Amino acid sequence: MKPAKGFTLIELMFAVAITAILASVAPSRLQRLRSAWQVRRSRQLAGYHARKDGAIRSGQSHLCGYRSCDSYLERGFSLVELCIGLAVLGVLISLVIPDMRAWLQNTQLRTTAESIQNGLQLARSEAVRRNLFVTFTLTGVNWTVQGAGDASATQASSVAGTGNSQVAASQNAVVFSGVGWVNPLPAADITFNITNSTGGTCAASGGPMRCLRVTVSAGGQIRMCDPAAATGTAAACS
Repeated sequence: MKPAKGFTLIELMFAVAITAILASVAPSRLQRLRSAWQVRRSRQLAGYHARKDGAIRSGQSHLCGYRSCDSYLERGFSLVELCIGLAVLGVLISLVIPDMRAWLQNTQLRTTAESIQNGLQLARSEAVRRNLFVTFTLTGVNWTVQGAGDASATQASSVAGTGNSQVAASQNAVVFSGVGWVNPLPAADITFNITNSTGGTCAASGGPMRCLRVTVSAGGQIRMCDPAAATGTAAACS
């Protein structure tokens, strides 16, 4: 399965233009349809009353020809029409569900990645603001931020609805100094790789999941990237 892909700016502009055209045409079209329906309804009523008067004159006031007068104007779906409608609905649902499932699983990935990124940014900003060491600690997909000497965490996060996300971190605790640097200085960027094995393999390996990575440099720069993005693009990890 190909990785999920969003709309380009040109596609979005075309969609907006088509929507605007349809919106401008729809009122007059609806008015014509309404007028045609009113004419048809008037003819149906005229035929209904003619049938009913004829049935009354012939002594068969409970009939309108071969059907009931009361049900003449009340006709629902036939069994064939209902079966065709259900079949079309079933086909549409079967086409939409796989993409919807992949979208939901990818949403969990992004929610987890954004939560970790926000927690790291909070820890760094608190360290600079208070001019002390602040520690970001990751446990599963949840995190805490706590300053040196604080009796309890400054802030904690419990990410709901991301039970299928997994995080593989090069280190689960990151300490920021008062100048915003990582302490002690790491030899390489600290990484948090977010995957979702329930949804499938990552797009970088040909799967449907847009796995994400959050990196922290020695200088405290925090960035979220896509390992499957083409090298040189803004979303690429390298």
